[in-house]
Amino acid sequence: MQSFGSMIDYHLPNWSFLNLLQQSNLNKIEKNEKVEELNIIPLKRIQLGHWPTPLHPLSLKDSLSDFKIWLKRDDMSGLEWSGNKARKLEFLFADALINNHDCVVTTGAAQSNHCRATAAAAAFLKLGCALVLRCDNQEIANNFNDENSGNITLDRLLGARIFTVTQQEYVQFGRKKLLNYACESLKSKGFNPYSIDVGGSTALGAWGYIEAINELEKQIQNNNNNNNNNNNNNNLNFTDICFACGSGGTAAGLALGIFFSSLNCKVHAYCVCDDENYFYEHIEQSINEIIVDQQLRNKIPNVRSLIRICDQYNGLGYGKATETELQQLSKIARETGVILDPVYSNKAFYGGLFGNFATNILSQLKTTYLPNTIEQILTDKL
Repeated sequence: MQSFGSMIDYHLPNWSFLNLLQQSNLNKIEKNEKVEELNIIPLKRIQLGHWPTPLHPLSLKDSLSDFKIWLKRDDMSGLEWSGNKARKLEFLFADALINNHDCVVTTGAAQSNHCRATAAAAAFLKLGCALVLRCDNQEIANNFNDENSGNITLDRLLGARIFTVTQQEYVQFGRKKLLNYACESLKSKGFNPYSIDVGGSTALGAWGYIEAINELEKQIQNNNNNNNNNNNNNNLNFTDICFACGSGGTAAGLALGIFFSSLNCKVHAYCVCDDENYFYEHIEQSINEIIVDQQLRNKIPNVRSLIRICDQYNGLGYGKATETELQQLSKIARETGVILDPVYSNKAFYGGLFGNFATNILSQLKTTYLPNTIEQILTDKL
């Protein structure tokens, strides 16, 4: 067993497409082609989670009785309530350390779980951390030093340096310019910062959820093999994967992972912000960056065939919950003991399992796997 926080070699899943992807890189290296001409394949990762996370069946009273629902409990991953964020950060922090960076910079909303997870990982790995946090308005940004709630408190506790911008400034300048500004500020003080895009949703970060599909595939195979050996017919055979989509990295990883693997699942992403066109474009860009070899890229189906993105169930918008959504969150907690995240997984649950059933969009759905992206639920979020 690898120790938490250790740098380990990353071994590609034994999938035929990934073997072709690796061989393509070897051929390019033999020809001395430029680094940017290589497909993005990670060589290292840092153990930031306790893997594999469990698969739990979910049983609700008086509803959905014809369907089997399972949760992938990524809320149990470790790293100070960082949930699914740790999967992407494993590859990004490995890249930062390999290239001798001494601090990381990332961005997100004021109460961003990703930013808090990044601050926790940085502290654990003895790296500096700076966060560019987006505030709703100028008044909140001006009085940010007086703000002491939720993830903001944890960010400070973990030693992160915080830059604040308003929503208007975030839109005006764009996150990349703001990240560059923070990096330049740190460089001027002698640091060597590593920039992490919002949500860790880069081509490299997407490998966190390609690997998650490898993990899931092994769990299913082990479960079914054990059942067969014990003459038990309760084999797992997932038909659909439903999850919340906030920055696109998880979506890109899951879509590619399912295509690469032996699992025959439909993938459904439920937006908590932005719209479906934004995420389709982001996922396609991630795929193009991961698979540079055009011959191999041509083997990947159109992004809309890989994943279905739905933007109809984000309710009042990012970080906001309707009364109906909160009632559902309470119902699930009382009936199952599972607390969904009101910002992410509860909206995927509401859209995927109630909204879609009501409209028969998933009329063939039989067994669903839900990556539970719950992190620590703090009282100020409810």
